[in-house]
Amino acid sequence: MGRMPTGRQGEAIASGHADRLPAAAAAFFVCARHRMASSLPDYGPTDGGMTLNYDEWQATLLSGAAFLGLALTPSQIRLFYRHMCEMRHWNRRINLTAITDPTEIGVKHFLDAVVPAGRIPDQARILDVGSGAGFPGLPLKVIRPLSQVTLIDSARKRINFLRHVIRQLALENVDAHQARIEDWMSGDAAGAPFDLIVSRAFTSTAELTRVVMPQLRQGATLLLWKGPNIKAELRDLATLAATREGTLNVETIAYRLPEVNAGRNLIAVKMR
Repeated sequence: MGRMPTGRQGEAIASGHADRLPAAAAAFFVCARHRMASSLPDYGPTDGGMTLNYDEWQATLLSGAAFLGLALTPSQIRLFYRHMCEMRHWNRRINLTAITDPTEIGVKHFLDAVVPAGRIPDQARILDVGSGAGFPGLPLKVIRPLSQVTLIDSARKRINFLRHVIRQLALENVDAHQARIEDWMSGDAAGAPFDLIVSRAFTSTAELTRVVMPQLRQGATLLLWKGPNIKAELRDLATLAATREGTLNVETIAYRLPEVNAGRNLIAVKMR
């Protein structure tokens, strides 16, 4: 836990004049302000040796979103920041992410998650498979606040984290369930229709397509986040399509993440 600034720094925080503080103390002010407003953990100016400067983090996400052709609002970025702070705090106890640098989290988790936002209807029903720390489901919910989002993950600890973040962000029409996708699709919930099924780095494209085929037959789209090399995944999809009734329509969208200059692909699968 961070130590509360004292003296003139403490007076500036109490009066709300963070602009009068040195950079490190200003970063503390932001974290403390968010903590007081929404019960976020107080990390102080640094966490693991890395400065948590909200203004810089916000600027990175704004410029990165513009690079991707997206527009983020300050309130959306603030929710992303809360999510990030909780994730870094819980990551000390449970395995949520190998990425701990705030800028990399902002780009590789949050910006990456919202790349397809322009393709998602305002009131979409979204199923996030293998949600982990909430990606891409929770950032998509923030971008599309009228959507209905269901997060599933097989690990109880991750589900506890997701439910905690949902409460902290005061998100509505979001629920999190401990389940394997195979069990979910064979249970009572399988009949609930979704418009979009999303997943990041969870399992092979062909395997997940096979499991969620009943949803695809009802009109859902499967949207998968993948790395730069997808030729093998597309071959496996073609093999799967040849053994199934109906035609699979596969679309790929290549993009690059800002800051880290990483090539990525989205694979969208629909049934015609």
